[in-house]
Amino acid sequence: PDGTFRPNGSLTRAELSAIVSRIYAYRLDRNGGSTDNPDDPEDLDSDEPIELRTTDAGIEFIKAREGFTAKAYWDYQQYSIGYGSYCEKDEYPDGITEKQADRLLRKRLQGFEAKLDEFLDKNSIRLKEQEYDALVSFTYNNGDYWMREKNQSRLAALLISGRYSVNEFASAFGIWCHVTSSSGTEIHNGLIERRLKELKLFFYGDYDGRNTNGFSYVIFRTEKGSLDVDVAVYETGSYYDPMFEASCDDDEFFGWVTENGVVIDENTRVEENLTLTALWRSEAEGWF
Repeated sequence: PDGTFRPNGSLTRAELSAIVSRIYAYRLDRNGGSTDNPDDPEDLDSDEPIELRTTDAGIEFIKAREGFTAKAYWDYQQYSIGYGSYCEKDEYPDGITEKQADRLLRKRLQGFEAKLDEFLDKNSIRLKEQEYDALVSFTYNNGDYWMREKNQSRLAALLISGRYSVNEFASAFGIWCHVTSSSGTEIHNGLIERRLKELKLFFYGDYDGRNTNGFSYVIFRTEKGSLDVDVAVYETGSYYDPMFEASCDDDEFFGWVTENGVVIDENTRVEENLTLTALWRSEAEGWF
């Protein structure tokens, strides 16, 4: 709940129950918050307009990130079809067309918009068009956990406060890039890249990737102790601020080093994606 990454930590029964509950809730969220399955394949051929706040450019942005798949496939925690839209395994046995997938996407977005609008209105948050589109893409991809009051996420807290630097927001946003499978929870490279594109949309209004400005990510690793976070995102050309740390009960954290042994701190300019390893007092002689 506090965002600390502890890969070797134990799991209580209560924590396990919470995880199971969240997975079930996630599946409901992907279907617009209902256990019902109201989508008739024939209804996807309707020409009745679906009203959305998300712009047409925002919808095309989501389509580009998701890609089109005619048949249902297993997507880590759910079956998806078309442009990443939730479905039951055998809901569309003959598959769907791109036109049908577009309509299904718009129907799914209605549910996510309702949840996002409720969060924004409740907290008197006003967004630019591009910011709204970016958050819709993000929520469509991740679900609405980040908006919930219980165990409030850093991202929600920053939006509610309205006071944040680009890098503070970027790291709170970029942390949502993990997938869980039978082998455990891990950072997914495709999700990191999607977060970077959504951040460019949020801050620069870049729908098609033409803006040469951008963001870079850092993956943090340690051989002992725990991490504040295991991934962070920074605006390229800025500095590593805020810089996160690691902690260990029987050693003192001394800083971060690259795979080539270069020390990186809050005074280092961001130039590229990096993997950093924690350096401890017991092994730091000669580094500083």
